[in-house]
Amino acid sequence: MIKKCMALVLVCSLLQIASIVALAKTNPESEAQNIAKLRTAILSLGVGPNAHIKIKLRDKTKVEGYLKEANDDHFVIADSRTKTDRSLTYPQVQSVHGNNLSTGAKIAIVAGAVTGAVLLTLFFLYHGHLTRGHG
Repeated sequence: MIKKCMALVLVCSLLQIASIVALAKTNPESEAQNIAKLRTAILSLGVGPNAHIKIKLRDKTKVEGYLKEANDDHFVIADSRTKTDRSLTYPQVQSVHGNNLSTGAKIAIVAGAVTGAVLLTLFFLYHGHLTRGHG
């Protein structure tokens, strides 16, 4: 009975997370808010060789280097791999990691990672109980 309750809780949690993600992807207001947060995070890094940044773009490309220039509509990264400058707009960015991110941004990143790890652990624990029970 406990296994069934745990399974139900896990399934409900996963469905809720999936619906939140789906809403976030389809809501233009939410998209604008995400872009504004990315812009704020990038602008808060400052510029220069100490403003190290890792960017994952929406097309899954990764860019790493330092922030050479940043303003309201675009920013420039001195790419450490290609040794070239790359100009990007904020809507192109999926995620950003920088050495000067605010404490709130770091907490949000860690909280997201911990939540994901807990959900994966629960899933594998539950899945392991199912396969051992039928073995």
